[in-house]
Amino acid sequence: MMDERLKRLKHSLDETALGRLRFSEEKMETVINHIRKQEGERDIDVLLVVFQLLVYKKNGHHLTQQLRVRGITRFDGEEGRLYLLLHKLENQSYLSSSWESDVKYYRLTPKGQRLLKKYETTPGTKKTLFQPLLESVIHV
Repeated sequence: MMDERLKRLKHSLDETALGRLRFSEEKMETVINHIRKQEGERDIDVLLVVFQLLVYKKNGHHLTQQLRVRGITRFDGEEGRLYLLLHKLENQSYLSSSWESDVKYYRLTPKGQRLLKKYETTPGTKKTLFQPLLESVIHV
């Protein structure tokens, strides 16, 4: 019965404009790569890793490399999104930045360190601690 319904659905789709829709190999590869980048990269997890990495001073390039090592590739080819996230976190006083030899470095502020420490010492709090912050930087 299910097979018959699926066949009818496929037939009806073939009869519409969707049936004639074709993607180039390049477009299909782009879509597949985008989906793969997002697998397992929940926003809240990415934010937590950024906090953990910025316990010590890092520039954006080094941070991107460290994220990639941890399997977070959402900023590959879109580094501007990472800098936007860093800027938003800095504006909310979770990060501070400094310039050294024309390179900007980022680091957690005491406020950011307190949030991270609270997460690390209180089991099961990731969502409740980071959700309000996540909502303010969600479009990254």
